[in-house]
Amino acid sequence: MINENVCPTCDNKGTPVKRITLESLLVEPNPDHLSGFRFCATQTCAVAYYNPDSRETVDKQQVRVRIGLKENAAPRPVCYCFQHDQEEIEAEVLEHGASGVADDITAKCKEGLHRCEELNPQGRCCLGNIRRIEAAAKAQREIIPTTEPECCEVPSE
Repeated sequence: MINENVCPTCDNKGTPVKRITLESLLVEPNPDHLSGFRFCATQTCAVAYYNPDSRETVDKQQVRVRIGLKENAAPRPVCYCFQHDQEEIEAEVLEHGASGVADDITAKCKEGLHRCEELNPQGRCCLGNIRRIEAAAKAQREIIPTTEPECCEVPSE
């Protein structure tokens, strides 16, 4: 039995997106074929959206914005409403031990300034992604030595 919710290219399960997301972000949206699509978050998959019923796919090049989850090179956008990227979060964690990006986004969302369904390729709030990136950066920071040896310190053999 075929799992109708998986991407026809990578076989990973995607998340549903609303019509407004596709209307806003596709380079050439086809108004007759914008329902039933799912977002494929697999980094190595070129498909951004797919319709499990029709097996129709939309490649990431057909999307108006860079999909940070699918990129290896900077900048990798994470918050499309307030222009935050993965590199900013990682730099803040490396320098300060934490990032203020999630707090900034939360405050702006409380003011009603967000447009996640229209601007984020996932069609939803980015805070989950932000928190995962910050947690990974904190874990990486624990691995990296934070102090340099003194100039006159001789390494022991």
